[in-house]
Amino acid sequence: MSDNYQNLTDEQLADRIHRGDALAETELVRRFYQRIRQTVRFKVGFKNPDWEDLVQECYIRLSKLLRDDKFDSAKGTLLKLINGIIRIVVLEYRRQAKSHFTLPLLSDDARETKNLETLLTEHVQLAALEKAENQKILKSCLEMLAERYRFVLEFRYYKELSMRKIGEKIDKKEQQVIDLHRFALKKMRECFEKRVS
Repeated sequence: MSDNYQNLTDEQLADRIHRGDALAETELVRRFYQRIRQTVRFKVGFKNPDWEDLVQECYIRLSKLLRDDKFDSAKGTLLKLINGIIRIVVLEYRRQAKSHFTLPLLSDDARETKNLETLLTEHVQLAALEKAENQKILKSCLEMLAERYRFVLEFRYYKELSMRKIGEKIDKKEQQVIDLHRFALKKMRECFEKRVS
C-alpha cells in the first residue's frame, strides 16, 4: 500500500471510503484490525469461538457508516466510533448469547434516519448499561476473593496506597504484596471472563 494512504487523516480516509475507494478500505483494516480484534476478544473472552464473527460484524457496521458518509470528525475520531460499534456489537451478542447469534445491522431508528447521532446516543446508553453490568460482575468477583487479596486490591485501588504502604498495613514485605496483588488480579480476570462468557 502506498504511503499516501498510510498518511491519510481519519476524515480523509472516511471520505475516500465514501467515494468507493477499495484501497482506503484496505487501509482501514490495516490501521484498526489489531485494536478491534484485541478489544473484542477481551470483551467476550479469549476462548470464545465467536470473536471472529464479532470482529467481522464490527467491520460491516463501520464500513456501512463510512460508505453512507455518516462519519463527522467534529464529533470524534474513527477510533471513538469504532469503540462505540464494538460496545454495541458485544452487548447485543451478550444479550443474545443464549439464543441463536444474529445481529441486526442497526436499530430501527438508526436504519430509518441513517443518523450517526442515533448510533452515538445508543452507544452512550449501551456503554452505561455495560459499565453497570461489569461493575456488578467485578463486585461479586471481589467478594469471592480471600480476605488478604481483597485488602490488597482495596488498599491499592480505593485508597490508592503504594505497595510499600500496603505492606506496612498488612505486615508483609513489599514483594509479597506485589505477588498478592498479581495473584488477586489474575483471579479477578478469570472470574470476570467466566461470568461474561
